Amino acid sequence: MIKMKIDCEKLIEAIDDAKTIFDYYDDFIYGVAFFYIKRIGGVDEENNFTISHEEVREIYEKIEKLLRAYPESLEELKEMCEKSDF
Repeated sequence: MIKMKIDCEKLIEAIDDAKTIFDYYDDFIYGVAFFYIKRIGGVDEENNFTISHEEVREIYEKIEKLLRAYPESLEELKEMCEKSDF
């Protein structure tokens, strides 16, 4: 496993990108992960991943873990993200 740290600011930005597009929570989580990876430079102009599948999986799992905790607000999510070990 790569053990990369989630950039909490970029995560919040990715949530803003995804929140108007996806109606279902599972789709929303995938969308947030995609937009997050795009914001960290892991997606090319054709929307193909430029990072390894292992990195994509690790990022998705970390984001899913944070979002499935169902924080009350973006501020609470940001605090959870900053306090997390990932």
